[in-house]
Amino acid sequence: MARTTQLAVENLLLKDYDSRNRPSLSPFIDSATVVVDRVVTCATSKDITLTTAEKELIERWLAAFLYTRSDPIYQSKNTDGAGGGFVQDPVDPERYRMGAYAVDYSGCLKGILEKKSASAVWLGKNPTQQVDYIDRR
Repeated sequence: MARTTQLAVENLLLKDYDSRNRPSLSPFIDSATVVVDRVVTCATSKDITLTTAEKELIERWLAAFLYTRSDPIYQSKNTDGAGGGFVQDPVDPERYRMGAYAVDYSGCLKGILEKKSASAVWLGKNPTQQVDYIDRR
């Protein structure tokens, strides 16, 4: 269940929100809720308890970050010879992510959003195609 509201995220976004078309922020709030649930689980495993206010603020900042990533505001844009310029500066979505990081003192959100993964692949021959070392010349 979401901890924050559309209005709270709109108030955080201010000029970065498309107040003319008023798009729904529900998909971004829902996504942020899932991530904050993971943050709570991670923090609990570290014996850190986040308050209700902290969880709501992390979710609000994260929903704003997700919204600005999906709906960037351009200074100018051209498509098939048609173009348009916008008065507003481009949104820096990183400020919303950094706001969420600032509220989460457990560090779990940063770990989740910046998770790195590694994998390995064997590029050699199959065992049946390999030549024993002693037979190599």
